[in-house]
Amino acid sequence: MPMVNHPLVEIALTRVSGQDFEKFANAFLSAIIGVEYQPLGGIHDGGADGFIITGLYAERNSNAFCQISIQENHKAKIRHTAKRLKESGRNPQSITYVTAQKIKNLDKDARSLNRETGVFIIIYDAAWIINHINYSNATIAAFKSFLQPYLAFLGRLGAATLIEDPRHLQSRAICIFLRQEVERREKSSLIESVADSLILWSLEGTDPEREILATRTEILKRIEEVLPTAKNFIRPVLEKRLMLLSSKGNLTGREVRWYKKTDQFCLPYETRSLVEKENIEDESLKAGVLSDFEACSRDFSEDLSPRMIAHIAHRTIELMFERQGLELSAFLEEKVGEYEDFSISDQVDKVLREKGVTGEKATFTKEVVLSVIRRAFYESTEKQRRYFSKLSRTYSLLFLLRLDPGVLEYFQSMSSSFVLFVGTDILIRSLSERYLPKEDQMTCNMLEMLRDAGADLILAQPVVEEIHSHLKNTDREFRNDFRNTERYVSIEVARHSPKILIRTYFYAQLRPLEGIDAPKGWRSFIDQVCDYDLLHEPRGSDQVKKYLAERFSLQFISTEDLEKLFSSEEADELAGRLERIRAEKSRVLAGMTRRWS
Repeated sequence: MPMVNHPLVEIALTRVSGQDFEKFANAFLSAIIGVEYQPLGGIHDGGADGFIITGLYAERNSNAFCQISIQENHKAKIRHTAKRLKESGRNPQSITYVTAQKIKNLDKDARSLNRETGVFIIIYDAAWIINHINYSNATIAAFKSFLQPYLAFLGRLGAATLIEDPRHLQSRAICIFLRQEVERREKSSLIESVADSLILWSLEGTDPEREILATRTEILKRIEEVLPTAKNFIRPVLEKRLMLLSSKGNLTGREVRWYKKTDQFCLPYETRSLVEKENIEDESLKAGVLSDFEACSRDFSEDLSPRMIAHIAHRTIELMFERQGLELSAFLEEKVGEYEDFSISDQVDKVLREKGVTGEKATFTKEVVLSVIRRAFYESTEKQRRYFSKLSRTYSLLFLLRLDPGVLEYFQSMSSSFVLFVGTDILIRSLSERYLPKEDQMTCNMLEMLRDAGADLILAQPVVEEIHSHLKNTDREFRNDFRNTERYVSIEVARHSPKILIRTYFYAQLRPLEGIDAPKGWRSFIDQVCDYDLLHEPRGSDQVKKYLAERFSLQFISTEDLEKLFSSEEADELAGRLERIRAEKSRVLAGMTRRWS
């Protein structure tokens, strides 16, 4: 019998119902333990789902019991099981607890519960099930019977649930699929990748064995139905890309089968299998991240549901990416200022309202969720960074394709000749990342990536003055509100400061990360950018300029040179070209907007 892929088990265990998990676990334990395992089940089981016969002629009321559950609070469930078994007249000496959850430090929990209940406790969690799924043909059969049906969705293109918001259900699927294809084909033109992906998307559901095929007209119709903005570029290239995808010389790694007699097309089994593999990778990654969130939530609270916290944290992050996508979309449509600044705290409040969490519970839940998100961003794992990268790219496609897929090609081609005047907010955010691991310094890494791509990063004199002013105001707030009470400030108090650098200082002081030295005090914190004694003097501005230019490899330009640049003949010619481009972009975007409205 074919072996089971471990990520499939992990995905299924996050989706399985309690009833089906009990059926699976009973079959699984029977395969592992053998005929000594006796399932019980039913609603009047007296606190047990099964027991293990411990002797050749032992009676059915053996003292070794099994309990099966998908309940999150495993400790509460085990305590309840021990109590119910005793109340039903049984004398439990051991309880084997089987759960679909991943449990951190389960050996420690088992010893603690052993002392508390007086019963020997054994815990088998999701990790144990995953590692033993291929133990025998019987364990594989248990998986196929009761867990595999929960994986049927993975066969659909873009089926991975990185984006959960039902408002974007159709767009979500196509953008997840497009992102998978673009990531896989890094050497291809972006427009070619998008065109080929849309053709593959249009052929979903085709099957040569059932003679379900699609004509060119049907392919074009479906593409334009799911993505109206594709109309302007897909028609001119459809014929060429179809022929390439169905040719023997196709090097894209995706094959389309062409039936020349009827001039129809379909996806062969091999292509559908590759699509399913990529969905498995995405879904497994998400399951792992949610599991990390659940484990993290237990570090901050044992009273709240870890699964609830994990999903609220995930939904909050989803809203953050959505909001940033909306801002990018508004910028490209020249609707600057339409979306006001937002905070992570605001997004958590929004999710809590969506989930119906109110009152004192909402306050406590919010603190735990923010702690989970803060750790995910400031102490991220490699798995979490990969997941956030996929989520970011998917949302970028979601909102860019609302406008015009040609925008993608524009961004791809412009990076090598891109001149960016770096703004105050970007640089302040970069300064706030000083005490994070290199891989978590997202803003700094973004600037580094732009430089590596050939972009020129400019530091203008007005920006230096704004940052100098921001530092002075931040210092005044620290002296007025925190200097005399610094020893009493907690993470929760610091989080409410409106100044990001004050929050950075206290986070580094109160929760220093391994391998990163915390600042010795407020003066030394400021000294990194500017001598504290010169901060409130005009000379402080020169030190700020020097630090920023060297730290982020920026090219400084004075106010006078800036004025000369924009008053020169070359600048006038450039401004004319930009105006023509802007007018053309506005015309195209207006047409796209009318179609989407």
